[in-house]
Amino acid sequence: MTSNRETTGFLLSVVFVCLAAGRDVYFGALFQRVDPLTVALTAFTLCTLVFLPVALATDRGGLARLRRHARTLAWINATSAIAWLSFFHALRMGEPALVQVIFFGIGPLSVTWIDRLVPGAAPAARTLGERRLHAGLLASLLVAVAVMLGAQSLTKGLRQLDDLSRVADESRQIVATTTVARQRLLRSEVRLAAEERRLTRALTAAREAEREVAAAAASRLAYISSLRAQEKAAQVRSVVATAQQAQQTSQQLQPTTTPPPPTGPRQLVVSATCYDLPGKTATGMPVGIGVVAVDPSVIPLGTRMYVPGYGNAVAADVGGAIKGAVIDLWMPASQCMAWGRRTVTITLR
Repeated sequence: MTSNRETTGFLLSVVFVCLAAGRDVYFGALFQRVDPLTVALTAFTLCTLVFLPVALATDRGGLARLRRHARTLAWINATSAIAWLSFFHALRMGEPALVQVIFFGIGPLSVTWIDRLVPGAAPAARTLGERRLHAGLLASLLVAVAVMLGAQSLTKGLRQLDDLSRVADESRQIVATTTVARQRLLRSEVRLAAEERRLTRALTAAREAEREVAAAAASRLAYISSLRAQEKAAQVRSVVATAQQAQQTSQQLQPTTTPPPPTGPRQLVVSATCYDLPGKTATGMPVGIGVVAVDPSVIPLGTRMYVPGYGNAVAADVGGAIKGAVIDLWMPASQCMAWGRRTVTITLR
């Protein structure tokens, strides 16, 4: 029977300790948000409103007895309030397990101390074993208090270490991000340098191609100019040949009083105009570059000449308005408008 009671008591103690530990953890978290004094006032008020009427209803003489021990009742309430407020504040500031050890260790010591301070109370005599037990309990409580204070400092230090670790992690992330960005920048610089070299080569090739095109264009223009010169020379030779063939015919158009053409080159100042009529000349040859209309009494038909600004030509045509020292040069319409009328010194051959 005794063994069963001890087992039951042990199990109940374990259950009580577990419930107390859960309570302390809950209140430790609660007091981080709520003031402990508010919780204490609420708890004492509810206990008074609930349990006091129940006690008075079951024991009507209890109120008279409480009045006779009002001082003792005041001491009990004061010490209970101080104990619970201290307990609540300790849960708010410290580790719940250490607070529970200290709180349950202070109980026996405080009872012994209050027993000696209450007026009129006869303190019970303590044996040597009890004194040693109380001294050991007091030393253990002091150690627990020191551990709790140290634990607070350790918690603060760990929190600071966590903050430093968090800052270090953020710094490492920043360094890693900066390193990645720098690597991307270097790769971009390498790509830009390669692109710049490619563009430089392309620009050099384009300039070389431009020079080649310019050289080809100049060569083509020179070739075209030479062809035009050859074509003009061929036209002049054709005009001269035609003029020579028509020279006999042209002699019939000249008056009998016209003096024979002088031999050798000579110069003559004339007024030079231009015309662009199509068809054939008076000598029967087709009009074109190098054909000049003259007054046969001044310049015989078939005479070769050099006209500044026009080139080599042959007197192969006549005109009703061409009288005296006047010549009329055949030109395309666009050149004829630009030529207008000029006074030039021609060379006759």
